Amino acid sequence: MNVELNDGKLMISITRDENSESKKKNFIHRERRYSSMSRSIYLEDAKPDGIKAKLENGLLKVVVPKEEKPNNSITIDVE
Repeated sequence: MNVELNDGKLMISITRDENSESKKKNFIHRERRYSSMSRSIYLEDAKPDGIKAKLENGLLKVVVPKEEKPNNSITIDVE
């Protein structure tokens, strides 16, 4: 599993490779499965430092701190 943040784009990708084999009296059965998947989301105000990811019981939890941006808005009095 891979989690990366690049220019505000958080991408989670996974590659899975499974092999199974069963032997019986008259034959051997082998299977191989390979799959990959990725998802991405744009996080405009993601802070690149302090990102944490944890996989527990099949659930991926990603914590992305928010970067505080200055408030550049001003109030204009109407006459």
